[in-house]
Amino acid sequence: MASEYSNSLKTHYFEPRVDITNRIVEFRVDYGGNMYLPSMRIVGLGFTSVGANCKSVPVLGQYSHIRNIRLMDGGVELGNLREASRYLSFQSQLNDNMSNLCVNSVLARNRVGYLLEDFSSVQHPPLDKFAATAANSEKAGSEILTAADGVRDAYLELKKVFPILGQLPALDTGVFKQLKILIEYNMDVRMNCEGPVKLGGVAPAAPNGTEVTALNSKPPTLIADEVTDDRIKDSLRRQLASGQYVYDEIEHDQFDVEPAAGAVATAVAATANTTNVVEQTTDAVINAFDQHVVSRMVMMKAYRNKDEAFHPVIGGGAAANGKSNLAKGNGNYNSLYQLDEKLQIRVNGSNLFSGEGIVGEPQKAHLLSHAWGTLNVMPFTNRGGVGLEDPNARAVNTEGVPNNDGRGMNGATPVTGTDANSQSDFVGNSNYIGFSIEDRVARMQFTYKRALCHDLGGFGDLNRALTVHLFAEVRKMIQMNGGAYKIAYM
Repeated sequence: MASEYSNSLKTHYFEPRVDITNRIVEFRVDYGGNMYLPSMRIVGLGFTSVGANCKSVPVLGQYSHIRNIRLMDGGVELGNLREASRYLSFQSQLNDNMSNLCVNSVLARNRVGYLLEDFSSVQHPPLDKFAATAANSEKAGSEILTAADGVRDAYLELKKVFPILGQLPALDTGVFKQLKILIEYNMDVRMNCEGPVKLGGVAPAAPNGTEVTALNSKPPTLIADEVTDDRIKDSLRRQLASGQYVYDEIEHDQFDVEPAAGAVATAVAATANTTNVVEQTTDAVINAFDQHVVSRMVMMKAYRNKDEAFHPVIGGGAAANGKSNLAKGNGNYNSLYQLDEKLQIRVNGSNLFSGEGIVGEPQKAHLLSHAWGTLNVMPFTNRGGVGLEDPNARAVNTEGVPNNDGRGMNGATPVTGTDANSQSDFVGNSNYIGFSIEDRVARMQFTYKRALCHDLGGFGDLNRALTVHLFAEVRKMIQMNGGAYKIAYM
């Protein structure tokens, strides 16, 4: 392999064939018999802000504006990841802590990978932690600037979003004659930064800085390695001529969970009802995976109203609003803790789990780890609070827990308002549900339950409308036959 990389490859840099700012970018790969390795990557990926410098979404960095990404051969779809940024927010945590801290966070410009700091709390250190001056060390590496700066750009390996590239030995443009990659952007400021953003028509005020009014995409570059050695090209071409390659495509569906409403909302809001809860049941038939072999699945629970992922303006001036207009944790990429969750799934008429299904945080964490392996999150971020502490009161335990950095523009804890005393915004916002199915699905039905509770202060977050995003590995196969191929679900 060393000799192949030193003598047998030529690296190509492809600029976008189509680049419509904030909408779409398209790359086309040269054709005519060139042979490319599947190790394609995109560099210079990112965006700039309008109005003020700001921080990127911690779990995503400069990947957050990728709505959908597709790998095409003319009109034939080779790979497609919808809601790409949301899936990447989960995938970015599927590695060990040191790999994320030292390598992956720098490539994506995110803040995944954590340290126990000198003051005993847990957080992601600034990318420029050992900079000579304090001004350069304040999480500057993940900052979104108002002018283009290549230092802040991200690197995306396309195997992360196109599993087919992890199976094919090469891409022969004699077979894939019109190879192209399309990226669709989502430039909603609420999906791409920590803020401060305008909420309900109300602009941010002191002490949280100038409003981020818009974001603008920057043209990235596609890098591909062409095999130039004829002997190696012939060998790869023989492999492709009659090979059969199986891979798991990532596909998406979703369902909604309604908020507390009507008599239920009245009951849980009653002053006398501060301890009782009301169970809410949501039944949803999911059709996206019908007649497909489904392997692993992960559920992410997000606010239906994107404004609710930010701290509201509640009146009283700056002294009462330490974090107004700033994101809670990972903002709209949180997977929200809900009270007393239960999940049962019926696949082809049979329950997937015994009894009531997935009940309780220990079982949920076990199934997630069993299916997906290591999930690199901070302590207590998959729970409703730190131990038995009130999430809305002054934090008692501050050692070994996520740091409440206040979401201030300078990264410092706010010196005004009750926000300065609360637990970290990240607590309760990495509550994923993951499991394995490993079956051909003819019909899939979800029964999701949660408890609605007294709507007091921050507990209102437990009664809100949700959109539950489902990502599943769906088995597909590409069958090569000489200069032709066929892609099909298995």
